[in-house]
Amino acid sequence: MKHEPTALTMAGIYGLLQLELEDINTEDLKEELTTTVGALDKIGEMNRSIREDLDNITDSIIEVGIEDGYREGDPEVIHKQFTDIYRIALDLAGKAVRLAAVTRRGIIDSVDLGRIDRCEGGRNGKDTD
Repeated sequence: MKHEPTALTMAGIYGLLQLELEDINTEDLKEELTTTVGALDKIGEMNRSIREDLDNITDSIIEVGIEDGYREGDPEVIHKQFTDIYRIALDLAGKAVRLAAVTRRGIIDSVDLGRIDRCEGGRNGKDTD
């Protein structure tokens, strides 16, 4: 079984990332991310939320008995656990894309493009004569 996303899945994720970047640029979060400290704070906050979701998925997996091998049980309970895992995984995927967008925004904002915009620096950032 292949464990990595397919090229089509990755293309979809990059499309979602672009939508998230556009969303970040149009909402109040844009101001929050204008500094490196603001971006790092937001990344830390999102990391905590993602960890909580991962813990919830792990708990659901343990409850349904997937880790130790499937055990016979009430089909309704098993169905509920699968549904819980599914919902958490979708939420987690959305948060992961949002985290990638926030991080991408941090990458863009952390680089001083002023010198480049003014065509300063010459080759390798060194002034030329």
